[in-house]
Amino acid sequence: MGNSVTQYALSIGSTPGGTDIHSQNEGTQTQVTVSNLPTNGETLYVTLTSQIEGQSYSNAYTYTAAQ
Repeated sequence: MGNSVTQYALSIGSTPGGTDIHSQNEGTQTQVTVSNLPTNGETLYVTLTSQIEGQSYSNAYTYTAAQ
């Protein structure tokens, strides 16, 4: 995505599209620390939205929390 990204937003939820664990505009930070992630092996649904030249582009990912 590179230099044309003007903002990132990161959401993490316990359901697809959810934001109950984390939801924040991260500015142009490409590295963030998220505290209080679950440690019970549940599925986490992560959405990264990038603002590029006035357009929003989202990518969804699925992870399994550590146990």
